[in-house]
Amino acid sequence: MKFTILRTQKLKTQSTIRGAGKHNARTQKTLNADLEKDNEIIIDGGPDLHATVMNRIKKAGAKHRSNSVLAQEVFMSASPEFFRPGDPTQAGEYDQNLMQAWKKESMCWLKDNFDDRIVDCRLHLDESTPHIHAVVVPLTADNRLSAFELFSRKTLSFLQTSYAKQLKSLGLKRGIKGSKAKHIDIKQYYADVNSKDLFKLPRVKPPPGAMLLKKQREEYATKLNKSLLEQLTPTFRKATDARKAKKIAKDYQRTAKDLSEQYDAIKHELEEATDKARSTPLELILEKTGLEPDPKDKKQWIGAGHRITLSESKFYDHKNNYGGGGAIDLVKHLQNCSFKNAIAWLGQTIDPKEAAKSIRADAEQLVKELSQNIDLTFCPPKSSPQYVQKLKKYLKNERMIDPIITDPLIAEGRIYATEKNIENNNGSMSFVNAVFLCSNSNGLTGAEIKGLSGNYSGMSKNSDRKNGAFSVGDVESKHIVFVESAIDALSYKQLHPEPCFVISTAGATTTPFFIEILKGLGWRMTVAYDNDEIGYQFALKFVEKYPEIEIEIPRTKDWNSDLKEVEENYRAWKTKKKKVVGRIQSFQDKLFNKKYDAEINNTLNGLFIGTNPADPAVNAFIFGNGVDLLDHGAMISCYGSDLQHQAEIAINIAQAKGWDLFQLEIDGSVEWINAVKTAVAEQLEPGNYLELR
Repeated sequence: MKFTILRTQKLKTQSTIRGAGKHNARTQKTLNADLEKDNEIIIDGGPDLHATVMNRIKKAGAKHRSNSVLAQEVFMSASPEFFRPGDPTQAGEYDQNLMQAWKKESMCWLKDNFDDRIVDCRLHLDESTPHIHAVVVPLTADNRLSAFELFSRKTLSFLQTSYAKQLKSLGLKRGIKGSKAKHIDIKQYYADVNSKDLFKLPRVKPPPGAMLLKKQREEYATKLNKSLLEQLTPTFRKATDARKAKKIAKDYQRTAKDLSEQYDAIKHELEEATDKARSTPLELILEKTGLEPDPKDKKQWIGAGHRITLSESKFYDHKNNYGGGGAIDLVKHLQNCSFKNAIAWLGQTIDPKEAAKSIRADAEQLVKELSQNIDLTFCPPKSSPQYVQKLKKYLKNERMIDPIITDPLIAEGRIYATEKNIENNNGSMSFVNAVFLCSNSNGLTGAEIKGLSGNYSGMSKNSDRKNGAFSVGDVESKHIVFVESAIDALSYKQLHPEPCFVISTAGATTTPFFIEILKGLGWRMTVAYDNDEIGYQFALKFVEKYPEIEIEIPRTKDWNSDLKEVEENYRAWKTKKKKVVGRIQSFQDKLFNKKYDAEINNTLNGLFIGTNPADPAVNAFIFGNGVDLLDHGAMISCYGSDLQHQAEIAINIAQAKGWDLFQLEIDGSVEWINAVKTAVAEQLEPGNYLELR
């Protein structure tokens, strides 16, 4: 097979450009170059190719960075079988007429594609196979320097195809498009084509000195080596060809697999094109064929020897006694052509925009007719009060959202349960869903729906997510947070007790509810979408559109996952602590239970607990191991050195007395106050703990 060869090489620095210039101009020593043969200068880039390249960039007014590709070297050649069809192995030989024809077509292609961007071009005839080196400055049509646009992977594939097409008349072909054969750059290819020793033969050493004189020994070795070379060359050449054939076969196997996948994709595209062709309005085809509607009967079209009646997607030709269905059948009948030619006729004759316009007009008319009988007003899903406890259990136990947040919303009717019945072949199925109502200042606009079992989530019928949303928190805070769901809104609010107003956008979006109004008011805004690819993309688009907006990302997948992780860790710690207390409960702990009618959450083991009849103002005292605590009834005082232990015992006594831990008055050193606050936080429920913090 005779193939075209096209390679490119990036030239990014002054040294690489000058190196390419010296090599191409033969101003430096070149291995395997025959000095007796002359090369041809087609376009002279001058003695300093780098300066020529930079002048061309400057002339175009193009900007360049320190790492820009300043020039691209294009290498063009063909298989040795083309230049020397008699014996491709004779390196350096070529047919003069074939070479000239190849050069002419190659230069036509080069100028058609790069024109005045070529700054240096030379034909080399002094090496193994004729080839052309061209240095191109990668300037775009609007004079930007962009090698990526001119020599990207996709563009290079196009260049390979167009170059082969240019040389097709010479019997040259492109390598298989989409081939998995490894690409060889110019440097490696150059080394390969100039290699004269395609294989290495053993050499016979001169015989020992005792046999012959030195000159005779050398002549003997030369003669024997020549004889061996003549005998073994065909064998080694076959072995080399076999190795190459094996490698090419593997490349073809990979290519065949890839082309099979491409065929499947093209087949799919063809099927889509066929479907589009079938959807072409029949009236449009009749009009393009020269038929006109019958003034007496709008369903009939006449002309060109036809009288055709249309009925939706079907037709019948009364004059020719032929009927069918669909656009392709109609074209086959009118044009008397094959299926393939019918699709081609539709593609060439029917403007897709015109067909789409006709289809759209029909669709708009149909929608208009249907919409007269359809009510698009949002109607909230029916409430099912019998499932309210199931809803509360779902929010508290499965979603771990504190009832302090959800109960008021349930009482207001903004969150409620609804029952959904679905009929199928197996009978009726019932599902219970949570409803989160969306609203704006004018009233209800929709509802988010979340299944209490399974993963179902969505919007209620006729919901308008662009003009309303589910929200929770303090709107007076002037800090708006956007999250992706109602569950995330509740979770975010629990994790962030500071004043904020959390809005669910019911999915990631860059245009959430009343964003422009908030922007005009100067409120603080935060995008807190999910920790996934979609969340990232929309958050970044959000900030591009509104640079003043902040981004906050959950640590896990979403805000409810964050909340559940916090709650599960807390509950595990609390359970573990209770087990420890129960395991090491001491005699002193039992005295505390008897005195205060309550269990202590911190062991008193090793301490002395009692009362002093001589001092009725002291209900009890606890002493030992750095603890010196007195219960005065309305006050608890501590004098020991172990502040944290004393604080924990004092809080346990306060709880046993029924004191409100949020109303405690703490007096003493900063260290003592911090110890008491820590002890209080450890005894409270998670929601209260966050509020206290």
